[in-house]
Amino acid sequence: MAEFKPRGRWNRQTMRIVLERFKALRHSRGRLTAEIILDDARHNSSPLHGFFEWDDTAAAEKWRLHQARDMMCAVHVNVGTEAEPQYARAMMSVVTGDDEDAERGYHPLTEIRRTPELNEQILARAQSDLEAWLARYEVYEEFLTACELARGALAHLTGLLEVREAAAHG
Repeated sequence: MAEFKPRGRWNRQTMRIVLERFKALRHSRGRLTAEIILDDARHNSSPLHGFFEWDDTAAAEKWRLHQARDMMCAVHVNVGTEAEPQYARAMMSVVTGDDEDAERGYHPLTEIRRTPELNEQILARAQSDLEAWLARYEVYEEFLTACELARGALAHLTGLLEVREAAAHG
């Protein structure tokens, strides 16, 4: 039996229901695609129905917001030299303000790099991204060396964040 790791709104029971439906769809259709999932979810009786936005106006607005986020992620700038270019996202999403007035928004990489609180958020996100990458690929023997390197980078990053956290509160 598969073991499920809760993630966001996806608790173990929800994951089990969705995975069972995916298996049934794949068995009945011979493959599984996003189109097949959506086609099935259109039916009120499908256990997948509630995971989708069926109000076309609301869905269109959510799609446009998704496109705007994609646009923000697509713009890259050279942070290296002309001789040795190194490209990074020009804008990154971070949280600013105190707990009561905290807001998420996109800020230029240059601003994030010179603002310790914002830079810490990016480092924490990198830590989370490395953990997610390892969880996804460490089961593949072909990635053994890459996973060992990623674990080393993760340990370094975790240590760096712990030292900075202790310095901020100590």
